[in-house]
Amino acid sequence: MYYVHFNDGRVWGYPKELVKSIEEKEGGYTFVLEGDSLISWTAEQIVSVDDIAPAFPQFTEFKLDDKLNDQLFRDVEATVTPNEVVASVSGIGKYLTPLFSMNMPEALAYVRGEEQYSGSSRLRFENEVVYTLQCPGHQRLSLEIVNEEVWSDPDAGVVEIPLTVEMLSTNAPTSFVNEGLGMMLDGDPSTIFHSTWSKDPVYDVDLSKQVYVSVALPYGISELKFYYKGRPQSGYNIEEWRIEASNDGKLWNNIATIDESMGVPTSGSSVYYTSDAISLGSSYRYVRFVAAKSQYKNYLCLSEFRLYEVCNQGDAPELLHPAKYVYHMLPMGARSRCVLSGLLMTQKWYHALI
Repeated sequence: MYYVHFNDGRVWGYPKELVKSIEEKEGGYTFVLEGDSLISWTAEQIVSVDDIAPAFPQFTEFKLDDKLNDQLFRDVEATVTPNEVVASVSGIGKYLTPLFSMNMPEALAYVRGEEQYSGSSRLRFENEVVYTLQCPGHQRLSLEIVNEEVWSDPDAGVVEIPLTVEMLSTNAPTSFVNEGLGMMLDGDPSTIFHSTWSKDPVYDVDLSKQVYVSVALPYGISELKFYYKGRPQSGYNIEEWRIEASNDGKLWNNIATIDESMGVPTSGSSVYYTSDAISLGSSYRYVRFVAAKSQYKNYLCLSEFRLYEVCNQGDAPELLHPAKYVYHMLPMGARSRCVLSGLLMTQKWYHALI
C-alpha cells in the first residue's frame, strides 16, 4: 500500500511501511520516514486529498516467437490477466526473449530495476519473473540501509567494525594488485598488503617518510582495540606504532605510541598482535596507524588487520550507533507475474556409431 502524490503528470509513491507518522498542520502534510527523514507539502501545494489510485499499465499481449528463441519448438502466446502472464512452453533452456505490448503506448516495463524491451531483452525464466509496468515519471520511494544498527556486547565488551577496502587509505600505495590494502581484509594469511617498494613500476618509494594506513570509520568511536598479523616471511615486522585520530581526515591528533614494551612482536614470521584498549579521549571518525619504526627500511607489510570498538560493559546491550539509511526512487507501477512452465533445463545429444 502506498501514499501517492500527483503533480503535473508525475506520480510519487511512498510505501506505508516506510512512513512512521503523518503530521497535518495548517492544511499541509509532513511524512516522517524511517531514519527520521521528513517530506513536507504546504497547503498551497495541495489541491486535493482523496483515495483514488492512479491508473497503471497492463500487459495486453505477451508471446514467444521461435524466430527470436530458436530453442523453442513452436510459437507461444501467453494467457494475460491484469496481474499475471501464464503460458506452457515447449523448449530447451531458460533464457527467452519475449514480445509484449501494453495498454498505454508510453508505458515502460522493468524487471529488478532494469528496463525491458519487447523483442530484444533476454531474461531467465526458470522461476517466475515479476515485471513492473510503469508510466514515465511514476516513481516509488525505496529504502537502503547503509549501516546496520550497532549494539554493545555486554559479555565481550568489544564490537568488530566491519572494514571494507574503500574505508582504507595509505600514503605509500602499491600498483601490484596482489599487494593492495584489500589483502589485509581477505581472511587469508598467505596474502599481504605491502607499501610502496623499490620495484614498483608506478610509484616511487620514499624511504624518508613514515608509512601509515588510515581508516575512515562509518561512525565516531572513542575507544578501540586493533589486531594484525604480519607477513609470512621474517624480517619485516613493525617495531613501533603511533596511533592518530581525526574528525575531518586532515588535522590529526597523536593518541598513543605502542612498542615492544607493550607486547608488539619484533621478530619472527607471521607474528600477530592484539592491542589493549586504547582510549582516544574523544569521539573520532578517522584513525590512523603509523609505522613509526619498521624492521626493514620503512616498509609496512601486513597479512591481516582488524579493528574493534571498545564498549562499556553492562547488564543489557546498548545501542551504540543507529542504522544509517539512504533513500532511492525506483520505478513505480503495476506488478505482473510471469510464469512459464514446461521448459527443460538441459539437453542431451545422442550420437550413433555407423
